[in-house]
Amino acid sequence: MGSRSRCQRLPDGWMPHSVMSPPPPSKRLPCWRSTSSALKAGRTDSMHINGWHVHDFGILRDHRLAELSPRLNVFLGPNEAGKSTLLAFIQRMLFGFEPSPASAKRFESVAGGRPGGVLHLTGDNDAGMFRLERFADRHGGAAVVTLQDGSLRDEAWLSAELAGVDRALFESLFAFSLTELQDFSSLDRERIRERLFTVGLVGSGSDALATAGKFRRRAADYSNPQSAEGRAFAKVLSEIGAAQARLDQAIESAAGYPGLLRSRDALQEALQSGREELEEIGLRSDRVRNLLEAHPTWMQIQSLREAIAGLPEGPTYPSDGLQSLARLDQEEERLDQALSAIQGRIGERSAQVSGACTGLNEAFVPLAGEIERFEQSAILQESRIKRVGVLRARSEQAVVERNARFVQLPGEWDFESVQGFSWGVEEQRRLGEWRVALGESDRSLAGAVRAEAEAKEASRRLHDSLADLRERLGTGGESTGRRDVAGDRARIRALREELRHRGVLEAELRACEDAIGLVDSTSEEAAEALQKAETNERLALILTLMWPLLLGCAGVWSLMIGGGVGGGILLLLAVVALALGWKVCRVFRAARAGAQAHTEANAQRLDRLRSDRAACLEVLGRCRSGLEGSAFGLGFEAEPDEAALDALERELLDCEHATMWRGVLESRLVELAAEVERADALKADTAARRAELERERKELDAEWSEWKSRAGLTQIQTPAEVADFLATIRVAKEKLESVQDIHRELDELQREVTDWNAEAAGYLKRAGWEPPKEKGMEAFLAPIRALAREVRADVQLRAELAVQATEVSGWEQEAEVLRGRLEDLRGARSAFLAKVEVETSAEYQAGFERHRQRNELRVRLEALEAGLTRGRSDTEAIWDELSNGDPAGWQRELSGLAQRQERLQRERDEALQELARLEDRIGALTDTADAADSALALEVGRARLALMQEQWCVDRAAEALILESLHRFVQERQPKVLATASRYYDRVTGGRYHKVVQKVGTDGLLLITSEGTLQDPRVLSRGALEQLYLCLRLGLIVEYGENGCRLPLVMDDVLVNFDPERARATAELLVEFSATNQVFLFTCHPSTAGMINEMGEDVAFWSLGGEG
Repeated sequence: MGSRSRCQRLPDGWMPHSVMSPPPPSKRLPCWRSTSSALKAGRTDSMHINGWHVHDFGILRDHRLAELSPRLNVFLGPNEAGKSTLLAFIQRMLFGFEPSPASAKRFESVAGGRPGGVLHLTGDNDAGMFRLERFADRHGGAAVVTLQDGSLRDEAWLSAELAGVDRALFESLFAFSLTELQDFSSLDRERIRERLFTVGLVGSGSDALATAGKFRRRAADYSNPQSAEGRAFAKVLSEIGAAQARLDQAIESAAGYPGLLRSRDALQEALQSGREELEEIGLRSDRVRNLLEAHPTWMQIQSLREAIAGLPEGPTYPSDGLQSLARLDQEEERLDQALSAIQGRIGERSAQVSGACTGLNEAFVPLAGEIERFEQSAILQESRIKRVGVLRARSEQAVVERNARFVQLPGEWDFESVQGFSWGVEEQRRLGEWRVALGESDRSLAGAVRAEAEAKEASRRLHDSLADLRERLGTGGESTGRRDVAGDRARIRALREELRHRGVLEAELRACEDAIGLVDSTSEEAAEALQKAETNERLALILTLMWPLLLGCAGVWSLMIGGGVGGGILLLLAVVALALGWKVCRVFRAARAGAQAHTEANAQRLDRLRSDRAACLEVLGRCRSGLEGSAFGLGFEAEPDEAALDALERELLDCEHATMWRGVLESRLVELAAEVERADALKADTAARRAELERERKELDAEWSEWKSRAGLTQIQTPAEVADFLATIRVAKEKLESVQDIHRELDELQREVTDWNAEAAGYLKRAGWEPPKEKGMEAFLAPIRALAREVRADVQLRAELAVQATEVSGWEQEAEVLRGRLEDLRGARSAFLAKVEVETSAEYQAGFERHRQRNELRVRLEALEAGLTRGRSDTEAIWDELSNGDPAGWQRELSGLAQRQERLQRERDEALQELARLEDRIGALTDTADAADSALALEVGRARLALMQEQWCVDRAAEALILESLHRFVQERQPKVLATASRYYDRVTGGRYHKVVQKVGTDGLLLITSEGTLQDPRVLSRGALEQLYLCLRLGLIVEYGENGCRLPLVMDDVLVNFDPERARATAELLVEFSATNQVFLFTCHPSTAGMINEMGEDVAFWSLGGEG
């Protein structure tokens, strides 16, 4: 069942216990340190959570919390107290409940309620405080937002208030547990990676990484079969191989092509006739199989018909006849048994009544109405006798106690004087007033003495402090010379900003220079490629004209010398060579045009880079002039370095501290002087108060002595002694009265015992019994009780006899009813048997069995006939063949058909194989190309392959140059997120790792140690890696906060794997970080909470867990 959780704030100054137990109940105060100051310093430009009410969510039920700190909140609780549940509750309240069954199952209500609750938040200055309510449903749960003025807002307004942050981004960045912290992949989202790895290049160098990637991808495309370049490369290789194969096969042209065609036509005709014969065999085989399958069924039908004909016809029996007959027999047997049992009970009970009547006594009948009352009086008589014994013992004890009390009184006090002593209410009240007055006087006098001593000690300490402070001010000297500290600090900040801006400009200038050098080198390579393309084009043109000319001349010469066939072939080859040469020329012309376009693009890019460099030089000159003026304003003759600026800042800080400290001491001197005056006045007042109280005590002692004399108690000194004497008198008087009361009660009891004994003797005589001879108080108790037992037994026996007579009468009526029912049942059974013309149950069962067998045979016959004719259109032909057929002949016919079918199929397969061989030979002869086409295709393919190889080398060289320049740039300037994370990580690790940088060309990270070496984060320990991921998240949150997105940060036990030093450094970082973003830290370790408790006053501690 769900439990109602208790979460309460821990008190100021709380320190963790040695065991996992909450602070003592007396120390659990609902307050937290610096509440008012934290609220005054609250950030109205960021969103923070003021409190929540969890209705039902996981193990939490009716869980309320308010007055959360807008800065750091630490929740301490044991395992399974609900820390992870609270983290998930905040996520789902801000972004809705997940509709997936697995997530809903994990945090469904233990009590079976509807998950959901309320968050109380404060937004930006425009939104103010608002209330967010959400409950789970199958659509995720709609948000209901209520503003301070009572107006309602929807989910779209909440999304805008969250600055567009979605669920995945919030869970990856703002709310995470130790599991998400250990997994860097949770940061691998497009929006986070964009902020984490964007270098921020300016000018024409902004696309350097993209350009290097384009060169790398274009070079890799040649080995990727899915890209266009890869497909072209594979196609060229395939064409070269195919051309070589065709060239080898071109010389193998075969003869006999018409004979192959005639053989193919003959095989096709034979295959067609074989298919028709196979179809006829298949149809006849199916018919014979059907006959063989149906013949056993036909034989069963014939046997069933013969069996039905052999059974005689008879009357129709109902389907439940046997059951009805069995019920009638069972009912008749049951009624017989019931009638016999009732008759037996009547006989037995009549014999019992006759025997019991002999034990009755008529003399007890008049005493039956009075014996109960007198028996009760016997119990009272017994209690009187016991009370007499007790009172005698108490009388003896009371006399002893009375005598002991009187011994404590003075000798003049006897029974009569004590009984006659009277102490009034007025005297008692006056005695109480004297006790109070004297006690207050003693306490006041002691307090005045202590106050006087404390005032003297405080005055002495203040005088010593005043003298010491005057001595410190006298020896402190004059304050440091006055100067404009605030103005100098502003000028230092401006100078540092100008120095940083100048560094950025110099980095941009170096990037431009590197890019210009890179473009110059690529321009030279492009020019060389253009020159080579032009040379290839001219060579291809020469070859295109030369080969056709030579082949044409050879063909003409062959025709002239009488070689008609050879000359014609040579002329045809000349035409083909001319066409292919023209195609090759077009390919080289396209390559030259591409190289020329690349050269022109490089020239345009070089012009843009040079203009960017000129603009950068102009801005850098203005920046250097401003630096000289700012340095002169701070008193520097030359441009200062970082060490000089740091020294100047320390000097300003010392000056400010000295001035502030002297002002504090002077203010404290004035305050101490006033405190000394107040202490001296207090010392005089306490001395006067003590003297006044001593005088009042003397007067009070005189009045007390006078009052005692009037009351006759002069021998007693104090009010307490008077009270003790009065208590002794009161107790003695009470003991005396107690003895007298016991004696009166004892006399009354003895008189009542005697009267009862006389009445008991009369009762015994009326019953015919003799009274006892003894004269003691207990003599009549035993006879009276024995008489009561005898009378009660006689009354009880008479009542039992009356009940038994009533039962016998009822049984006789029941037996008469059973006889009537038995006669009706036997008549119904005879009528039931007469319906089927039988007289006994055995005859009925035999006839019913014959009727059942005939019906079963008919049902089976109908089922077999229906199954045999189902789905057949030639039912009559089937019946004729089955009645006249021979199963052995059908089996022989089926075997012959199977053999013919197998032989025809074997002949068909052989013909198909022969036809396939003929088709392959005909196709090979048809597809074979001549040698000239294959040779030209081979040369063209090799030329295209050489161009592709050349382009691949150019792309790889360009990528290497760009990445080298970019590597130098990244080493000098980082993204803002990585710079922030570097400062945090350097602080957490105590300076072990100086910087976090991006791995060039990838989205990976590298660490720069304090020695300046690079280290891969994958070799870090688990704790160091978690610290790196935490610093990266904090850097990203700072970046989002500068863009107006400051949301609460929620973490669950993220410090568990940190060593004490790094855990303390991380805790200090989180306390400072809470100045801009509200932070929630859940932990089950009291040591972590105790460590954070020492950080300062801007932390709220909460205890989570327990039943409530």
